Amino acid sequence: MSSNDVLKKSIRKNALILALFAMASTALVSIVYQLTKEKIASEVERVMNQQLNKLVASEKYDNSPTSDCIIVMNHSRINQVSVNKIHRMRKNNEPIALVFSSTAHDGYSGDINLLIAFSHNDQPHQNRPQQDRLLGIEILNHRETPGLGDKIDSNKSNWLQQFENIELTNISEKSWRVKKDGGDFDALTGATITPRATINAIYQTALYFENNKIELFDREANCEVSLNN
Repeated sequence: MSSNDVLKKSIRKNALILALFAMASTALVSIVYQLTKEKIASEVERVMNQQLNKLVASEKYDNSPTSDCIIVMNHSRINQVSVNKIHRMRKNNEPIALVFSSTAHDGYSGDINLLIAFSHNDQPHQNRPQQDRLLGIEILNHRETPGLGDKIDSNKSNWLQQFENIELTNISEKSWRVKKDGGDFDALTGATITPRATINAIYQTALYFENNKIELFDREANCEVSLNN
């Protein structure tokens, strides 16, 4: 047998070994996934429920907002903001709140992903008509500058508290800016781009909520639990 034949035989043998190894690895990954997917899904749902309950207390609703949710299909950016997913809270099948997963695409270091909660027809207060409210905000993830822009995170500062329980009586673009730009909201010391992007995302999502809230409660659920949304 020539050296070329030996070489070809060796190549074929190694190729077969690699192919068998790849097949075995794929099968193993598939088996592990099948064995763990329910546990993973359960953990993902638990984490998402924790995040949602920071914004809307669990006793206020009796459905499962991690499954009673909507993926916004073919969503496009409006003024650097995308609305991605909407979680719905109901009590006795009556609308209570909507929690939006939105993305600000104009953060200093990239996308800022937020959960933004709105009450639906809040209880009357001091004989005034029922008002929808912005209940609060949670930051899901971001890459903003440590010590500066990362203070939008509730674990780093109380900056987000200024957005709690705001009545949506008149959503004015002029007021939904940092005070430096003539708006109503505080910025962050040493950081302007990050709070501007965050406030704009809240404002654009509030407009989406006000314009679509009734329809959104009527739509058929079309999503599954995901940590990214």
